[in-house]
Amino acid sequence: MGILDRLFSSPDPFISDGGMETDLIFHEGAEMPLFASFVLLDSPEGCEMLRRYAVSYFDVAQVARWGFVMGTPTWRANGGWGRSSGWTTQESGTSTGAPSPSPATAECPFLA
Repeated sequence: MGILDRLFSSPDPFISDGGMETDLIFHEGAEMPLFASFVLLDSPEGCEMLRRYAVSYFDVAQVARWGFVMGTPTWRANGGWGRSSGWTTQESGTSTGAPSPSPATAECPFLA
C-alpha cells in the first residue's frame, strides 16, 4: 500500500499546513516574488523562516497526537512560474526556465 493509500484510508485524523506564503509574508516579513516561497531556500534567514513555520504545525500535530501532512515551498519552482517571475533559462540553468537549486539550497535542511 502506497503512502497516499495509507493516508486516505487511515481512520486517524491528520492536519496540514496552510497559507505558507501568506503567513511568511505577514508574520515573518518574507519577500517572495509571486508568492514563490522556494526563493527562501537560498538564504539561512529564509531557511530559518521555513523551519519556524513547519515546526509550528509539527508542534500542533504532536500535542494533538495526529498525523501531519505538509506542503512544500517548491510548488512554484517550475518553468511556467520561472518565466512569470522573470527568470530566464540562462539564469535558471535549465532549458525550461525552471529555477535550479543553488548551492545554498542543498545546505538548507529546514526540517532538520
